Amino acid sequence: DPCIRVAVLGLRCERERGKLSNVRYFDRPALLRVSDQDGEPRYAALGSLDLDHATLDLETGPELVPLEGLQSVWTGEYTLIWQPPPTGASLIAPGASPDSVLWLRRLIAKVPDNGLANVDSGEFDAELRAALKDFQRSRGLAADGIAGPRTLMQLHNAAGTPGIPRLMPAAVLEATAAMSGASALAKVPGSAQSADAP
Repeated sequence: DPCIRVAVLGLRCERERGKLSNVRYFDRPALLRVSDQDGEPRYAALGSLDLDHATLDLETGPELVPLEGLQSVWTGEYTLIWQPPPTGASLIAPGASPDSVLWLRRLIAKVPDNGLANVDSGEFDAELRAALKDFQRSRGLAADGIAGPRTLMQLHNAAGTPGIPRLMPAAVLEATAAMSGASALAKVPGSAQSADAP
């Protein structure tokens, strides 16, 4: 299981099913489940993605492939590789540790127009829940007020957190948004809108 290998590095996996637009939405390196020439399932590590090509990180080195070719062998299943909070929590909700809640408040504070006045509290209160719900709605996520993997990835994206591996350079994100409308990446149908709660 590839997720065991990334866990050693302090990273987590989030398994999803969807389209390439869903992978773009999360903007994280991913393991794509593909079928080889014999129809056997395998994983391909997606390291970067632009408008027309994907870069697969193979044992022999990176390989640039056209998106049409990738989509012809991809099953639609993918596993996102993401960085959890320093506290190790993959779900921050009422009852979470004060350290996790404080970290979450400080991350949300980096997002423009976040609606959060108190950033130095370790309490998961109504203000934090409301700020989370507003953020989730703005990103097309289920507005449940719980910070799970999908919400945390989007918070990292919105806050521009340094050191977080991204799938697409800023120029590609801007071009994609311009081609598809400003909210194209914010409201992707399918798994991107599923709730963070298990």
